[in-house]
Amino acid sequence: MTATDAMSRVVRALAPQSFELTGSVDIANVYRTALHQKRVLLFLDDAYDANQVETLVPPSQSCLVITSRQRILLPGASTDVLSTLSVPDSCRLLSRICPRVRDEAHEMAELCGCLPLALRLAGTALAARPDLTIDQYVQRLREERTRLELVNATVEISYQLLPQESRDAWRRLSAFRGPFDVQAAAAVLAGTERAVSDTLGNLLRHSMVEWDSASSRYSVHELLRLVADSRLGDSERDQIHLRYAEHYQDRLRSLKMEYRRGNESTLAALQQFDRDMPHIRQAIEWVRARLARGATYKNLFSLYLDAGVDIFPIRFEAKDLVAWLTTQSRRRGRSTKWAQPLLTWGTWEPRWKGLVITRAQYACRKKLSRPQDALGILEALSTPSAISRRSISVLENSRKASSLHCSRYV
Repeated sequence: MTATDAMSRVVRALAPQSFELTGSVDIANVYRTALHQKRVLLFLDDAYDANQVETLVPPSQSCLVITSRQRILLPGASTDVLSTLSVPDSCRLLSRICPRVRDEAHEMAELCGCLPLALRLAGTALAARPDLTIDQYVQRLREERTRLELVNATVEISYQLLPQESRDAWRRLSAFRGPFDVQAAAAVLAGTERAVSDTLGNLLRHSMVEWDSASSRYSVHELLRLVADSRLGDSERDQIHLRYAEHYQDRLRSLKMEYRRGNESTLAALQQFDRDMPHIRQAIEWVRARLARGATYKNLFSLYLDAGVDIFPIRFEAKDLVAWLTTQSRRRGRSTKWAQPLLTWGTWEPRWKGLVITRAQYACRKKLSRPQDALGILEALSTPSAISRRSISVLENSRKASSLHCSRYV
């Protein structure tokens, strides 16, 4: 609907007999006259942009409420950005639509991403199908395809309003399963930080991404991310995920260097790692699943283990490290027995964990003919007092001693 059409509707609703609306009439003047000295609440739903609604702003006695997929700024107007519902509110909404939803409401709310539209569609589907049990529908919701169907239609409207460049960017941002910064987005989108920042700003105005001012990071709602990912071709998806994995390997390597400077630099490196840890873990697992594809993935996997040699032992669980190091050792055609003592290291001091991972990684990287040599040192490390001076020397020579002073930050 155009602004002229909207003004004509308002005029006819307020004074149907007073004005004759023809092509020669200045509809804007008639509109202002119809609203003069009246207290009217105007509700403009799903406005496209500021240009569409600025001529509809009524006199000061009246009130104007606008909803839009974009962030619209008008002089004198206040803006409120609506986020998703809370889980308790989502559960209450589901229960109102379909009263038989009780204990399963919490999981349904989470599967719907607490999006009002998705919640309404899910609740309505259950209310309309008394023959469908709650458990059966929850099982369907667990399938990615069902959740896509809940939001695909409404997302399509916003998607089509985007310029092509922003559409391409939004699809590719589906690589991020959590909050991300501009630098990471620039790496995935293969653009400059300034250009990507402008693109993210455009997506933010269209409510296709979210912004958290506390962390200075963007994010894509999980349901929207699924829609974005579904619009990627296989080749495009592989390309952006490889960029994603390469970026976080580069970042991890820079954190390794910062960590080794000691003192406050070590603390800063650990704090940054904690913010990026979900992405680093996701990237490692993605690369690990593709090792059979060739040298690119094999080399990247090795680079990750090397770059994380200092921080992984004090941030990841032993089972993850065992899995990754076992994969590396098998790829080298070596025994994996040496990795198992890592499973018992829950109470070890951080610096001993660092020594363990360094030595184990050294064994893989150097293709030692006897990885079992590492086993004896690993077993000795389970009782630090039993470590010989020679073992200490071998381990500490593999890495600068300054990188080991991390216990105060753990």
